[in-house]
Amino acid sequence: MHAEKSVRSRGEEECRGRRRGPRVVIFDAPDNVRVAVVDLPEDAAVGDRICHDGRDWCITDSRTGTRVLIAEPEAN
Repeated sequence: MHAEKSVRSRGEEECRGRRRGPRVVIFDAPDNVRVAVVDLPEDAAVGDRICHDGRDWCITDSRTGTRVLIAEPEAN
């Protein structure tokens, strides 16, 4: 069974040993698309959840060969 990772739910203690770095994230909301550079764990991948600008997002895609991630808003 695949365990879902959640970037947002990990505490500082758990993340402390993980390498982090800047990632370009395309925040693709139905009414607005924005691009931001966000400090995330280097292993952030499709299926992870992040919190950005007070909103919960799910990483839904990535661009092969780059550090670009695409995230869509979580359904409330």
